[in-house]
Amino acid sequence: MLVLPEGLTAEDVVALSMIAAERARQITAKGFTPAHDDAQGPSNLEMAGGEYLVHAGSGEVNRQLFSPGHPSAEWPWPSEFWKPKSPMRDGVKGCALGVAGIAARLRRGEPVEG
Repeated sequence: MLVLPEGLTAEDVVALSMIAAERARQITAKGFTPAHDDAQGPSNLEMAGGEYLVHAGSGEVNRQLFSPGHPSAEWPWPSEFWKPKSPMRDGVKGCALGVAGIAARLRRGEPVEG
């Protein structure tokens, strides 16, 4: 069981639960296992997560410009894998991809910081 530090709000806990559920979905429903993630190359997971987070924070014009199948030039994978939905969903997906990237770094032996 994950032990959460003091100071988090109820909304923080819900947000973290949403991210954990998305990460679990990526693994179980999509097959994006740790071995799969490790084969993605350094930082691609974080780059993809960052793109979803930027998209989540974008205005409606940018959200329409970078619609499903039409990612920015920074998107690390084929365009058919760019599937934005809503600001909330994109934020959750972006954070879950960041978690996958951090986990891959830990498996590569990078030291835990911060």
